[in-house]
Amino acid sequence: MSVIRRFSRKVTEAGIIRKVKSKRYNERPLSKLKVKHATLKRITRRKNQAKLEKLGKATRPVRGGRK
Repeated sequence: MSVIRRFSRKVTEAGIIRKVKSKRYNERPLSKLKVKHATLKRITRRKNQAKLEKLGKATRPVRGGRK
């Protein structure tokens, strides 16, 4: 029993559990490369959609619904 008590005391003093709990829901910001890739993807998708709309092969999706 004393081994468990000593272990738990050392863990609480070191603040390990507090660190883990604080990091639990923390999200890292996206890297610059990922942001750049997402932006390029969005631009190409919009360009492609505009091209299809000009050709009459795609319609602009209706946003929202009944109110």
